[in-house]
Amino acid sequence: MTNPALQAVTNDDDVGALMREFVRNFIFQQRQFVAAQGLPSSMRMLALLARQPRMTQSELGKLLSLEKSWVSRSVQQLVDAGWVERHALLADKRCTVLQLTPAGRVQAEQFEQSLNQHASTLLAQIAPTKQKQVSESLSILINALQQVNVASQGETDE
Repeated sequence: MTNPALQAVTNDDDVGALMREFVRNFIFQQRQFVAAQGLPSSMRMLALLARQPRMTQSELGKLLSLEKSWVSRSVQQLVDAGWVERHALLADKRCTVLQLTPAGRVQAEQFEQSLNQHASTLLAQIAPTKQKQVSESLSILINALQQVNVASQGETDE
């Protein structure tokens, strides 16, 4: 059943509320979906490392907005599972980068497939004639987010 309060969008505040509601619900459902499959929450780390290989633990924590201690414990679990390796940087031996092992790449791919399965289930709830529109709108929003992110990084660099 559709929430009537979410149907009529009349101003930017309403659009912002819709976007926040979508993100909140989508993330909540994906977490439930992942948990129902018995996958650890640290799988998000594998997915990020698959997209951005050779990342420091600090960079990973910033991208996930997680506390340093939680990141350290989770990375250690991934190392112990044989999914992630630590390598010292040549330029600074005190700094290590994280890299997926072949087994970690397999796990990351399976995790992405699970998330895609959830997204497909969600998209199947939308009329086929509207699915392309949803996909195009999401692409537009992603591009806008990336532009805002680049602009805000330029402001902090100055």
